[in-house]
Amino acid sequence: SRSYGFKPVARNLVYQSPDYQHMWFFYTGNYPGRNIESRTMGELLTRISLRSFITDAEDSLEVGASAYKEERGFMQAVLDQPVGTKVVSILSYRLEDQNREILDILSPEKGKGESDERFHMRCQEAIDAAYSKAIYRMCCIGFIDDFTKIKSKKDGVSAKYKLVCQFAVSVMAILVYSHLTPEIAKTFCQLYVPFVKEPVWTMPYPVAVAFAVFVLVGTSNAVNLTDGKDGLATGCTIWCMMTYALIAYLCTNSIFASHLDLPFIRNGAEIVVFAAAIIGACVGFLWHNCKPASMFMGDTGSLALGGIIGFISILVNQELLLLLVGGVFVMEIASVMIQVPIFRLTGKRVFKCTPIHHHFEQLGWTETQIVTRFWILAGLFALAGAATMKLR
Repeated sequence: SRSYGFKPVARNLVYQSPDYQHMWFFYTGNYPGRNIESRTMGELLTRISLRSFITDAEDSLEVGASAYKEERGFMQAVLDQPVGTKVVSILSYRLEDQNREILDILSPEKGKGESDERFHMRCQEAIDAAYSKAIYRMCCIGFIDDFTKIKSKKDGVSAKYKLVCQFAVSVMAILVYSHLTPEIAKTFCQLYVPFVKEPVWTMPYPVAVAFAVFVLVGTSNAVNLTDGKDGLATGCTIWCMMTYALIAYLCTNSIFASHLDLPFIRNGAEIVVFAAAIIGACVGFLWHNCKPASMFMGDTGSLALGGIIGFISILVNQELLLLLVGGVFVMEIASVMIQVPIFRLTGKRVFKCTPIHHHFEQLGWTETQIVTRFWILAGLFALAGAATMKLR
C-alpha cells in the first residue's frame, strides 16, 4: 500500500468529503473522534480491489484512459480532481456491492429489524453474564473448600466433589455465553491454532462446548496447583493476563483484527478493561503476598483466577495459545498428571514431588529462587505467546 501512495489519498479523501464522518461510521460502526489518522483510513482503503476501483472511477470521473496506465499515476489524477465526495461514494459502492466479506468483518450481521442498540446490548450481555457467573461460582467452590479447612481443621472438600462442581459451573457458563447471539455461536465453534491465520476446524457445537469446559476446568486447577509458594501464582497470573489483555485489545479493534487475521470481537472492549482490572488487583495483592506472605488467596482466589484466564482465552478464540502463554501453569498441572498415574501403576516417581515447584524444592532451590525463576519463565512464555500474533 505504501508504493501506491494510499496514505496521502486517504488524507485528502477524508478531509475533502463533507460526509466523511458518515463514511467512517459505514466502515467501522463508530463515529471518529476529534482526530483521524490517515494511516487508519489508508488501511481501510487497501481492503478495496484497486483494479475495480480504477474501472468505476474511470467512468464516474470521466478522465482519459491515459491517466490509468500506472496505479500511482491514477492516484495522482484522483488527487487533482475537486470531487472528493464523488470518489468516496464510489469507494462505499464498491465495498458494499463487491466486497461484502470485508463488510462482514467490520460490521457483523444483526437480526432482522433489530436496532443497533439492542444488538450491542445482546453482545455485552453474553460476555458479562458468562464470565461473571463463572467467576462467582468458582469463588464459591474455593470458599467452601477454604472454609471447611479452617472450620474443621481437615483437608477441606474432596477433590472429586470440587471437580464435579467445577464441571457443572463451566457447563452452565459456556451454555449461557454461546447461546445469546448467533455471531458468538459462529466464532465460538472455530478452533484457532498458534501461527496459523485461519481457523483450522469448525467444531460441532457439542465438541466446542466440551472443549471450552475442559479449558475452563483445566486452567482453574492449574492455577490452583501453582499456588504453593508465596507470590508464585500471583506473579505468573500477571504475566499471563498482560498477554491476553493485549490479544483482547487487538481482537476488539476491527483494523488490527483484520490486519493480523484474528477473529474480530464486536463490542468486546470490556474484556480488555476486565483483564486490566485483574492485573491491577494481582499487583496490589502481590505487595502483601510476596515472601514472607501476610495474605493468602487460597482456593477462593486461585480457582477464580484460573477460571478468568481460561474464560478470556475462550472469549478471544485463543484457547490453544494458553498452552504457551500459561506455560508455567501447564508445567505444574502436567507434572501432577504424569506423576500420579505412573506412581499408581509402577510405584515409581518421575519427579521427587509434585506439583513441579516442590520437585525443585527437593533439589535444594530456595523458595525465592523457585518463585523468581518461575516468574522469569512466565514472562518468557507470555512474550512468546504475544509474538505469535505477528508470526502467522
